[in-house]
Amino acid sequence: MAESLKVTSSVGRTRRIAGFVLIVLGFLLWADAGWVGAFHGAWFGRDEWVRFGFLLWLGVMLTLAGCWLAYRSRRLVRRLLLGLIGALLVVAGYGFCWWWFVMEPEFDERRPFVGTWRRESPLPVSPVLPELVEDMELLFDGTVINRVWDPKTGAVRFNQRSPARWHVSNGRFQEIIHGIDWLHDLAGVGGQTWVCLDSPVTWETPDRFRVQRFQPISSRGASIKQVAMTWSRTESVTGLPQTHIPIAPK
Repeated sequence: MAESLKVTSSVGRTRRIAGFVLIVLGFLLWADAGWVGAFHGAWFGRDEWVRFGFLLWLGVMLTLAGCWLAYRSRRLVRRLLLGLIGALLVVAGYGFCWWWFVMEPEFDERRPFVGTWRRESPLPVSPVLPELVEDMELLFDGTVINRVWDPKTGAVRFNQRSPARWHVSNGRFQEIIHGIDWLHDLAGVGGQTWVCLDSPVTWETPDRFRVQRFQPISSRGASIKQVAMTWSRTESVTGLPQTHIPIAPK
């Protein structure tokens, strides 16, 4: 007890406050990364997993550094590290169960959609440039790559990754921009969730499906109509230049 009091008294007030701040920041990073991973981790791509792992690592480092600054106790740091490892194992177990019992059946429904698709109707893609075609590449991790180009000349008008992710479940095809609504409402950051498409999907052939999409009737977009959009499987294209046109909702 005397040794504990001696160690505590040797820690300055500024150092202890800095330690507490780092501990709080570390736990906040863990909580935020855990929440996003639990609710959106199934649709993470490579970049999202890299950011997720970095946030977890940074949270651990900040927490451990904070404990060292605030308490200058190696025993406490070791105990906290063991606790964080235990929490990580719990999260990993939860993720495995979620993948095995929830996501694996849904992935079976997603597999037929993976690939490159070309819009068959309605046509033309552009009344001014009827030679243009529209391709949509659906990756297994939920990434959507939209492309408008001339396959004869290779001229590209649009070719970039969509901010939305695609989902299919219970016979419905969805494109959703995932945000963190509570964080956006609280602090104005994190983005909101936008449903770009939510439509029944109909397979006409094994390589052709149809969805329903809304499009403006007038140039002002004041009124809209529901249009059947048909996509057919086509060959994947690589090596085309990328565009960087802002398309996310404000």
